[in-house]
Amino acid sequence: MNERQTINDRLVEWIRETVACEYRDDIDLVIIYGSYLDGTANPQSDVDCYFVPRTPRGHDFSRTFILAGVGYDIYPRSWENLEAIARLQGIMQPLVGDARVLYARDDAAAERFRSLRQTLNDSLADTDLVQQAARNMWQEAARVAAGLGPGMPAAEIWRRVGLVIMILAEAVAVSHQGYFHSGLKRQYEDLGRIPGLPPAIPDGYRAVVEAAGPEAAAQTAARLLEEVRIHLGLSCTVQEAAESKGSNVGDVNAAALAGLYEEISSTFIKVRRSCAARNHILAFLSAVCLQDVLDEATALGAPAYGLLEGFHYEALDRLADRAEQIEADLRRFIVTHGGTIKEYDSWADFETEQGSV
Repeated sequence: MNERQTINDRLVEWIRETVACEYRDDIDLVIIYGSYLDGTANPQSDVDCYFVPRTPRGHDFSRTFILAGVGYDIYPRSWENLEAIARLQGIMQPLVGDARVLYARDDAAAERFRSLRQTLNDSLADTDLVQQAARNMWQEAARVAAGLGPGMPAAEIWRRVGLVIMILAEAVAVSHQGYFHSGLKRQYEDLGRIPGLPPAIPDGYRAVVEAAGPEAAAQTAARLLEEVRIHLGLSCTVQEAAESKGSNVGDVNAAALAGLYEEISSTFIKVRRSCAARNHILAFLSAVCLQDVLDEATALGAPAYGLLEGFHYEALDRLADRAEQIEADLRRFIVTHGGTIKEYDSWADFETEQGSV
């Protein structure tokens, strides 16, 4: 057993006992999912965990922190949000279908979650519902692509085309009455395993990542959008109205930025690990997700960072270096503006600060 697994096992037990002892009347459910459960964890994997608050006080259990160099995020989701996921209104089906109940307040809460899994299975079996869900996802991808245009910064083009291929992959999967059980980690590989899928779709997905530059990537994404539209049998066309993207930069909220950084620090790790492993597709997808959050962080006063500027699938060392530079600069910015990043060098430090139960 490696050190990270030991830390994660202790954290899972700490979560269970803390909720049972201190939030018994305030939290209905605690759920874990992801690599901790499916056997794909590595020495820098966190524990994916969310909880369902029952009272306003239940929200106080939210935690973001960095433990032995890895970021953790224990966050709330509502029953309504989970019900929407089970009805295919979103793309986070593993949070219901591939998750485990760590804590349930009572049998009623546990049964409610079990019923959500049944709802998800019923939704995937409903051909009309999956067609509608796939259509909605395709339209969302089309809206993202509609904003692409001349003069757009390279990093923004890469971010948008990355979102386009991820959303289109989800649309295809749900149209075939399934979803990606491992999320982005194996999305491309799992996409290629869908029976009866035209090769042009997984080939187009990969071609976007491996495009020679952002303009070529945008053109390839547009072709993929059309391939998926034909595959789904949709009659609608891409709306060419460009999205307005004004400045979202606000006053510096260093406390909020510190919490945000604690949440995404593991994504910085994922980008660098994927680059080191020469997994250019996962490196690109992870970088797109990270760029998306970095863009949102400008509303909290963070500088604008172009992680994907100069991206090329054969220059992963450059992407890894850029991620490291941005992370270091963001940390300096937060601390300089008075933010405090919660970090613990060891489990003992975490337990001392958070308290044992």
